[in-house]
Amino acid sequence: MDPMAHTSPADRSQGNLFPFALVMFELAVYFSVDMYLPAMPALQVGFCISERMTQLTLTCWLIGAGTMQVALGPVSDSLGRRPVLLSGCLVFVIASVGCALTSSLPLFLLLRTLQGCTICTALVAGYACIHERYSGVQAVKTLAWMNGVTVLAPAIGPFLGAAVLAIWPWRAIFLLLGLAALPPFLLLYRYMPETAAPRQPLSLGTALRSYWDLLRNRAMLLHLVSFCLVFSLMLSWNVSSPFLLIEQDTGDLTPFVTAQAYLYLLFIAGTRLANGWVLSKGAIRLIRTGFNLCLAGSALSLLSAVLLAGTPCSLLCFGAVTLGAGLLFPPLFRRTIELANAPMGISMAVFSSGMNIFAAAATFAAAWLRLDTLQAYFTWAFLLASAAFGLARWRILPAPLSFEKAE
Repeated sequence: MDPMAHTSPADRSQGNLFPFALVMFELAVYFSVDMYLPAMPALQVGFCISERMTQLTLTCWLIGAGTMQVALGPVSDSLGRRPVLLSGCLVFVIASVGCALTSSLPLFLLLRTLQGCTICTALVAGYACIHERYSGVQAVKTLAWMNGVTVLAPAIGPFLGAAVLAIWPWRAIFLLLGLAALPPFLLLYRYMPETAAPRQPLSLGTALRSYWDLLRNRAMLLHLVSFCLVFSLMLSWNVSSPFLLIEQDTGDLTPFVTAQAYLYLLFIAGTRLANGWVLSKGAIRLIRTGFNLCLAGSALSLLSAVLLAGTPCSLLCFGAVTLGAGLLFPPLFRRTIELANAPMGISMAVFSSGMNIFAAAATFAAAWLRLDTLQAYFTWAFLLASAAFGLARWRILPAPLSFEKAE
């Protein structure tokens, strides 16, 4: 039963402002990746570094995003969701302003890592609160519209970054990001509920046992890895696409901005379909259809690139991948959390750590492998999509989600 069913309209209205505030904070943090993608060539010149080192400034963000959850999960279970998330907001503001002001590359990389760490607070404490506040189909629907909003970062982030660069130097992007995080901080302070159980003493032994139990949970791990492979495919595109699509001689951002808008608007379309179809089609059917689209889209993109059909044709095919990802992410996310069967903070820590560690590894591999042609990138994408499809098709035997069983 939906825990919101017996609340008053005023309480439901206030409760709905919490997901809105959370997604606004997430959007600011994700913009710290996507708004600065058009600025990567300028950042390369500003710090006098190589293209590979420039790409690693994104990897540092992902390392931060993949390492703090292990500590934050038990902390949020013990101290509560609110202090963890609100602290993350403040750290993001400070780190963003620091990135704008520093001229030291090592300090810049450290601050980028701290920026990445702040998404951990949203994923661990914020999403734990979502899963605890909502149940069943309401959780999937809430996750679907939240995914649809956060994906605006890669959809319009490059355009906004390019607009800023047309007026100001690249450092202004980070100042604007710091300012953008202040309104969601105030909203979260006002409207975020505390859904954690009454505070318990923080126990290292209990936390380690919970993590050990999750790492032995084969069904949950298989679902998690399949999710992470598709997520890594999309993140490796984000780190490679500026150097594939931005004209280095002229600095023309139009092909890059247009491609990102097209691909991520299709992702948004996928999340909207997931929202509307979760009851009529069933979560498992959505997940399977999403994986099928990811495999077909990556295969057609690679074939188009190999046949030299042109960049627009390859990207047109690649849209099936982002559409499929939008379709499968919300129900697969919920299914993975249900299978965890552990304290919510611990479950979210494992999920988000795996997601971001996979993404960090994928972006590092993209830099190391020098995916500097569409043929090279789409080969990489096809390998990741094939692994995800194979895992989902032959290793995962999905059962209905809890709300589907109830029906």
